[in-house]
Amino acid sequence: MDTSYFIKHAALEYDDKRREEARAIGDRAYYRKQALNREIEALKTDLRQTELTLTRKVLTTEKISAEKRHATVDKTLKQRQQSLFMEGLRIDSEAEAAIAELTASTELTAEITRFFAITIENRAKSGGAF
Repeated sequence: MDTSYFIKHAALEYDDKRREEARAIGDRAYYRKQALNREIEALKTDLRQTELTLTRKVLTTEKISAEKRHATVDKTLKQRQQSLFMEGLRIDSEAEAAIAELTASTELTAEITRFFAITIENRAKSGGAF
């Protein structure tokens, strides 16, 4: 018996599931990259707030504290901006590898095993009624 029919039928059934899983992998990568961007935006907001504090008339101790905070946030922001590109590439690479693994592991095979056979025989005796 030819197994290609069974393989084709199973492939069609699994194709939608693989496509859905690949889409989910892509979505997770997108959201991870968006989280990185949100972190950058939060640092930019924090930096703007410390800059506003520096422009206001405040006590010297508050100004020194704000300057330190500004320097720290500015340094962190620059570091995160530098690493954002590489982290984005790493996330994309991981997603591509996961999708490649998903599609590579989908080679289907089929094996037909006969568990039992039914044989019907006509053993009618001559001259007898059925």
